[in-house]
Amino acid sequence: MKVITLANSKGGVGKSTIASNLIYLAIEMNYDVGFIDLDKQKSLDEWVKKQKVEIKNIKINDLNKFTKKKLKFDFLFIDTQASIRKTRLEEILRITDIVIIPSSGTYLDLNATRKFLKRINSYRKKNIKVFTVLNRIRFSNKIEDVIIKCESVLKEKISAWFPMSKIFDDQMSIGSTILKSKYAQTQIVREQLLNIIEGSSWK
Repeated sequence: MKVITLANSKGGVGKSTIASNLIYLAIEMNYDVGFIDLDKQKSLDEWVKKQKVEIKNIKINDLNKFTKKKLKFDFLFIDTQASIRKTRLEEILRITDIVIIPSSGTYLDLNATRKFLKRINSYRKKNIKVFTVLNRIRFSNKIEDVIIKCESVLKEKISAWFPMSKIFDDQMSIGSTILKSKYAQTQIVREQLLNIIEGSSWK
């Protein structure tokens, strides 16, 4: 089982939205999926309740007592809150295989994300993979230039990016996903999500 955690100390960067799309795609690919919603807003929990298929919600009060051996999922997704405490972050990283860190392309968000990446690097185990995701980026033929500019601020390689679209939030609010919409860039979104699910972007 792979435990995939979505985290960033900055709020509003799309952690829950990306998590919902990852869960949908994983189920579409016939993987067994569970999730833990540690965000006080419980956006992911509300989205899951609207799904037609059962997705196991793992309730955990003490992450230090968590053991993977008792769970038989292919993927367990953990959605976290912003401004996460140091001790809570350590508990989560102890059981995490992959950390997805989303950020928008604004300087303020990138700068906050850069600081959070330093926290991750100081705590993470050698076998934790970090996947930095650029979210809500205006789609254009200059996307490569945008990524290079953002990487220079983050001091980190961008592993995936998602275009800016209100459809992400609109679909989540009705319990759906952008992958089921008629959005023009759906295939790009699917390819980026597949990179995460299949781990093809990690070297």
